[in-house]
Order: sequence, then C-alpha cells, then structure tokens
Amino acid sequence: MGPSINQLNDFDESKSLEEHFGVDMSEKHGSMHEPKRKLSRKERRAFNKKLKKPKYQNLAKKIIESKNKK
Repeated sequence: MGPSINQLNDFDESKSLEEHFGVDMSEKHGSMHEPKRKLSRKERRAFNKKLKKPKYQNLAKKIIESKNKK
C-alpha cells in the first residue's frame, strides 16, 4: 500500500524521499544495470579501430592507464 494521505499532505521538501518514506535507495538493484559481457572479436576490432581516431585519443589514454593499473 502507498503512503497515507497524511504523509502526502505534510510532505517536508527539505527531507529526501528516502528519509520521508523510510526507503533505502542506496542499495543496488540487479535489474538496473546490464551484466558485463565479453566483447566478440568483431566488436573488439571495431572498438580498437575507433580508438585510433584523433577524436578518441583521451579515451584511449584512459583505457591504457586502467589496463596498466590491473
């Protein structure tokens, strides 16, 4: 059942929705993001080809740095 009429009438806008209704929104729900999957050879090749273009050089640098950290 939804919130009572009294809760809706004296809604305090300074409180967040989580505080007002007592719901913890910080926990992650599995259905909200797709699972990571391994790229196919074709997708990987297209992605690597795209990274070589001047427009995507900053992204390429970030990816290389993240691979080096692992």
